[in-house]
Amino acid sequence: MNTKTGCQLQVGSMKSAFDISECRKAKYAENPEPYKLSSRKSYRKNIEKVRAYREANKEKRNAQSKAWRKKNKKHILKYQKEWRENNIVQIKNYSREHYSENTDILKAKSARWRKENPELFKIQGKRYRENNKDKIHTKNAKRRALLKGAKVENIDRGKIYIREKGICGICGLFVPLDEMTLDHIIPLIKGGEHSIKNVQIAHLICNSAKGDKILIKEVC
Repeated sequence: MNTKTGCQLQVGSMKSAFDISECRKAKYAENPEPYKLSSRKSYRKNIEKVRAYREANKEKRNAQSKAWRKKNKKHILKYQKEWRENNIVQIKNYSREHYSENTDILKAKSARWRKENPELFKIQGKRYRENNKDKIHTKNAKRRALLKGAKVENIDRGKIYIREKGICGICGLFVPLDEMTLDHIIPLIKGGEHSIKNVQIAHLICNSAKGDKILIKEVC
């Protein structure tokens, strides 16, 4: 151990192995880079010995790794969550590339899993729909507009709700956020666009009653 850490066991010292271990952890937390650099240098210098040791002790290392993961499950989950949040673009790019290179294999694997786990698949589907209502509404609206040959823009339902101040564009009354629908002012079937300027929020009952009619608002 580098003498600069101040954690080494000296003659006549009352420090226990536990104290030294905790001291090293604290020093690493303060400034991990020197430790990482030293570890990388040591690995490159002794790479053949390291590989031989790992191969000879594979079962032992697997058991140690499994025990450590079980003991530090919360720490691992926290680290994984933080890593995903800090590498969203990298993950998306890798996922797209991996899927494009292995489309048939992944589709077959997914279909096999759904067949073997129908109940779990239903539960996951229900949970996804509950947690992604806006995303699903947006995707479905976009799909319907494309099917009707309309011009399509990406629309953020939350921003439209704020713009309209929560007021139904048809009846003029307040609409709770979780009950809102998007109404096309000029219906898609009559040449309207699926665009920010051509949508307003509305109650479901108002939207259904309006249908494909074009309403002309009275100007006071």
